[in-house]
Amino acid sequence: LDTDQYVDTVGPLARDEAVQNRVAEVLTTEINAQVDFESLLEETLDEAGLPDDLRGPLGVLVGPLAGGAESIVDRVVTEIVRSDAFAELWEESNRAGHEVVVAVLTGEGADNIETDEGRIRLTFDGLLEQANGIIEGILGPDLTERLGLQDVETEVVLLESDDLAAAQELVDLLDTLSWFVPLIALLLLALVIIVSNDRRLGVRRAGLAILISSLVTLALLAFVRNRAVGAAEDEAAARAVIDQLLTFLVQELRVLVVLGAVFLFGAWLAGPTSTAGKVRAWGNSLLGRASAVEDPTEVGAFPVWVARRHAALLAGALVLGGLALVIADRPTGWTVLWIAVLTGLLMLGLEAMARVGIQAAAAADSIRPADTADADAPDAGAPDAGAPDAGAPDAEAPDADHAAT
Repeated sequence: LDTDQYVDTVGPLARDEAVQNRVAEVLTTEINAQVDFESLLEETLDEAGLPDDLRGPLGVLVGPLAGGAESIVDRVVTEIVRSDAFAELWEESNRAGHEVVVAVLTGEGADNIETDEGRIRLTFDGLLEQANGIIEGILGPDLTERLGLQDVETEVVLLESDDLAAAQELVDLLDTLSWFVPLIALLLLALVIIVSNDRRLGVRRAGLAILISSLVTLALLAFVRNRAVGAAEDEAAARAVIDQLLTFLVQELRVLVVLGAVFLFGAWLAGPTSTAGKVRAWGNSLLGRASAVEDPTEVGAFPVWVARRHAALLAGALVLGGLALVIADRPTGWTVLWIAVLTGLLMLGLEAMARVGIQAAAAADSIRPADTADADAPDAGAPDAGAPDAGAPDAEAPDADHAAT
């Protein structure tokens, strides 16, 4: 029901060779069916009042001249259809036609729209006017006027329905459901994860649901597409039109396929298999080396702040990745992969920063008691009887390896 999105979808068809050939063929056939060039030329010769000795020889040329006129019509129409002007006219006609269709299907402004016999038509009057002007420049105004091109009616039926009221009710229902069904689906998928005793299994179930349903829908679309193309009069043009109309739908389904695969990969990575365990151990080792610092007391307060809000920040990174996917303009499978990779890198960065913060907090805790003892000592030059021997290890100080862990 969105005219701009519809025009963006069908606009490229004007530059598709198969569609151009089909439009040129239809227009040329309609023009040649409307005009009897042989009869027109014979009438022209009769009206010219030529002597019999000229009328006979010229009459032999009527057939070839008629064929030449038909060739001129075909050439002119083909040139127009392959021009930028046709692409602009195609977009304008589809925009106007789609606005008519939406008005009729939604019941808005239907009183001002002609829908005879339940049909809504898209006409190419502007295209015929251009063809008439070019042909006039070749054949002259007198002969062109007698062709009667202004009486040619060329139309494309956009909609044909025996029960327009039922179609309006159905469109209204679908328009309402389009707001609720995706939201309900997302809530149910989230609920699967939330109520699962094992969240990892919940994520896996959600990934399987997204992946399988998307693959099944893609298979059904391919089946219907092949049946429709096989039943069409011009298979090349039908294939181009159907593929273009389904472009964004197929693209969105592929996005869901990749999204389901990302869910399954995440569930596998958190699983109990030995391979997943090795991958996690390898990643943990990399994080350990990345977060190792020589002097934890010099890292500042930010890593400690990250460590204290570790879980909330990781959840925020996931939410941020989900929002990026939702607000992306017509995302592709590559978009999903990039968002997943960047979200994963952000979470790894937060994890490394949190580990640095834990080291800094542990180092600060181990230093603070010694500072306090020095400040409370009554005599800086005399040894404290309660203090441990300087050469003996401090029993209360945390082990360095323990603090790092």
